[in-house]
Amino acid sequence: QLDGKMWHSLFLSFDLPQGVSRRAHEKLWAVPRDVLAHIRAATGMEAYCKRSDHPHPSSALTNAGRSSKILALLRDLPLDERSVVFTGTREGVLHLQAILDYDGVGCRALFVGQDS
Repeated sequence: QLDGKMWHSLFLSFDLPQGVSRRAHEKLWAVPRDVLAHIRAATGMEAYCKRSDHPHPSSALTNAGRSSKILALLRDLPLDERSVVFTGTREGVLHLQAILDYDGVGCRALFVGQDS
């Protein structure tokens, strides 16, 4: 098992992409700036964002914050017909719905406990 100092050194060995802000966050003052910068680089979003927030428009071009499964789904979904996508959790359904809505793919979401 690695101690905290070793983890920190390994983390800092990853270079950040060009142009990623290293600024601190006023509500997450205990989180190191480099950690926040890596979050920004990986997701195209700020830490401590709202559920309604979306990646910066320039990030969508690089698919920042999109997992390989989401990218494969977006490639495989036929846009000229109806499809059904199953996921095991309410949060997964809402997350996928937000991505599809953001990309302009029409969809409907159904999940247990949904209001009528």
